[in-house]
Amino acid sequence: MTTTTYDFGDGDGAVPAHRHRNPDGSVGGWVADTARVDLTAYVARDARVYDTARVAGDARVEDEARIYDAALVDASARVADHVRVSGDARVTDRALVTMRSIVTGRARVAGDARVHGHATVRGDAQISGRAWIGGHARVSGAAKIGGHAEIVGDAHVYDRATVSGDARVTELAEVRDSARVAEHARITGCAIVAGESIVCGDAFVCGRAVVHDRAIVAGSAVLVERAFVRAADAIIDGEVA
Repeated sequence: MTTTTYDFGDGDGAVPAHRHRNPDGSVGGWVADTARVDLTAYVARDARVYDTARVAGDARVEDEARIYDAALVDASARVADHVRVSGDARVTDRALVTMRSIVTGRARVAGDARVHGHATVRGDAQISGRAWIGGHARVSGAAKIGGHAEIVGDAHVYDRATVSGDARVTELAEVRDSARVAEHARITGCAIVAGESIVCGDAFVCGRAVVHDRAIVAGSAVLVERAFVRAADAIIDGEVA
């Protein structure tokens, strides 16, 4: 009996594989025999699933997306365009990952979260709620993004930082260490929020401003240009600082 093989272009050469049969009866993409795709899942003709990856539930892998290593796409999640999901990453619930985004490591994208553009989610990062990660943004380490938060542009959120509520981190801004950005706060420009600091309320941090240590920037405070707040337990809760 002849074994059907396919080369997934990962350097391992041709391996035993088969084409998935989609729920609508259409012929789907190639799936390595070591991978698993549920009968209820959809894999587009040009999509690929290999290594020990799994696509389960009503998940959809569309266009030219690639799911590999030990990655899992399940529930009603959708992965499309040229997305790559790898490592032990999981895309679940109603999450949507599109364009040229990468989800890897042990990252989780769940809830109604959206990851698009050229964004990268890696490490132990968790994206949940209705969070939106776009542009060339990066979320890594053990960072957590939830609520309706948006991380876009070339922003980077990493370490154990959290961004939640309706907060927005844009342009070249960084949120790192154990810092928290919440409610309606905006971090933009080349601003840095680090340490165990908190930026919340309607606070606006921009330019090259730095918030560090255990500082709290709240209310309608505005930090611009090269403002530097670092004193432990400093609290700024006003209109302009």
